[in-house]
Amino acid sequence: MRKLLYFVTLRPYGNALLSPAARVWTACAALAILLMAAAESSAWAYVGYYLGNESWRWATAVGVGAVVFLLVWILDSTLLMLDVRRADYSQRQQRAVQQPLHPPLGRLRRLFRGTTIGIIARLTMVVGSLLVSSPYLTQIVFSRDVAAVLELQDNTKIDAIRREITAGYSRRIEEVSRQESQLRGELIRESAGKGPSGIRGRGATVRTMEARLTEMQRQVESLEAARRDAIAAFNNLTRAEIAHKYGVVLEGGGIQTRTAAMQQVEQQPGFLRVEWTVRAFLFGLFLAILILKIFQPRAVAIYYSEERQDMYVRYRAGQFDTLLPQKEQVASGGDMTPLRFDEWCRTDHAVHLEHVTNVTRIGKVIVTQQAEEDAFRKVEKMAREDLEPLLEDLESALRDVAALEEQLLPFRADLDSLAAEIVAHEQSIAALDKSIEYPRAVGAGNYLRVLDTREQWSVGLTDLQKQQRRVQVRVQTCKAQLSLRKAQVESIEANISLKSAVLVEANAQMNASRTRALQRVES
Repeated sequence: MRKLLYFVTLRPYGNALLSPAARVWTACAALAILLMAAAESSAWAYVGYYLGNESWRWATAVGVGAVVFLLVWILDSTLLMLDVRRADYSQRQQRAVQQPLHPPLGRLRRLFRGTTIGIIARLTMVVGSLLVSSPYLTQIVFSRDVAAVLELQDNTKIDAIRREITAGYSRRIEEVSRQESQLRGELIRESAGKGPSGIRGRGATVRTMEARLTEMQRQVESLEAARRDAIAAFNNLTRAEIAHKYGVVLEGGGIQTRTAAMQQVEQQPGFLRVEWTVRAFLFGLFLAILILKIFQPRAVAIYYSEERQDMYVRYRAGQFDTLLPQKEQVASGGDMTPLRFDEWCRTDHAVHLEHVTNVTRIGKVIVTQQAEEDAFRKVEKMAREDLEPLLEDLESALRDVAALEEQLLPFRADLDSLAAEIVAHEQSIAALDKSIEYPRAVGAGNYLRVLDTREQWSVGLTDLQKQQRRVQVRVQTCKAQLSLRKAQVESIEANISLKSAVLVEANAQMNASRTRALQRVES
């Protein structure tokens, strides 16, 4: 029962954060919605009543009226119970300062910002009410006039049937009366001796004619009695029996006929004024509901605030006792008024929430920065571990290059010496060859010695050339080894440069991560 009362009085949260001003406002709002829903449902129940069959009219009227009543109640109550402050909560929590109250225009903007679809739907219903419901509500206002018009139309049709019934009997009575008058004239002539029998006085013919006249009089009386009985029986018939028996269509049974009857009522003076009064009444009820929401007290906004209600539940559970003075702690039996609780939420709790948010944010920043730095340090460590063998290989390769270059120096000296000796031998052999060409100049005794000497120099030259080729092979081998080791040195140096770049980038990223973390902490 209490929940039903809370539902009817627009108090979904019961008495939590309900101030006296909010209690009065909810009662006024519930009354306004009740009037609006009653007006709408009355018009549609009227339509449902006259659209239904004769036996289902009341059931149809109640069903249609109940549906429209609930629909209007739900839409209007949703509009009035809307939390218009929910868009400001995040901003207020971030600023943690007391916000000034919004002026009416600001409230209107916030209302339309949060309920655009609902306002459009409700305005559509209002327009529909002015175009559809208003005419039927006007029919209810002019129901007596409509009933009078329909009654006049029905009575006209019933009177026509009554006159038709009366006319049937009247024609028969007139016929019998005419025959009676004619017979009476013949009776007079017969009594005067001017009739067919020629007998004066009351003879047999006159007596026969008198009997016939008496029979006709009784017949007229019988027809008049039958006419009276028929009219009485007709008057005792219900309208439905008349319509069924005589096949006549009586007005007043459907919405279309009542709408047609309104066309006659519209001709009455003052009809337009009443019609616009009804429309103004419907539109005024909607404006009253809208004005109630726009100019709602601060206590009402607090009551319908979902966040405030949620925080109040937490407050009553004692979750905020550590943040409150002892006199306001739930554990000590304290309590806060709705306005004081809202003030505390917007100031003290907002500051606390900002502090907790900052601590949490800084903690997250530190954790994120530490994770990033750990990742960069891991990359740096891997790069250093890769650099150590590369540096050792580079040192070894450089030693080998130096050793090979040192080996090349004596080989080059030997090649120069051998080249000089070869040249000397070649020159000596050339000189001996010239001498041999002139045997006489050499002499017979010296010629053989010259040949032996040339042979010795030729053998020496061959030995020197062999030595030179061996030295050249050693030099080429040493140069090939030297080129190979130099290529290895270049490759090692490229890898070292790459790893060094990784180290530099890792250090730069760590510094950038620390800078970003510091900026996020300071912001």
